[in-house]
Amino acid sequence: MTPPRTTPGNFVYKDKNGTLGGITSLSFSTRTGALALTTVPVTLTHADRLSHLVEFTLTLGSYQTSHSRLWTYKTTKAGVSTLSTS
Repeated sequence: MTPPRTTPGNFVYKDKNGTLGGITSLSFSTRTGALALTTVPVTLTHADRLSHLVEFTLTLGSYQTSHSRLWTYKTTKAGVSTLSTS
């Protein structure tokens, strides 16, 4: 695992093996609040096919933010199942 790269206002973490909770990359800007997260492939075949409220708290040094978002499950006419926030 490589230590995170940081510059003022930015945090970047990369680990192609996903050693930390399956996270392969994470970047965050304290200036804009933009967060990008990528994980190793995960099967959700046993997940409840319901909407889920996801609560997220991020703390980096003295910076802390929290966010809640409703993820909605739906199946398209083509039979493809998706989770989305819109």
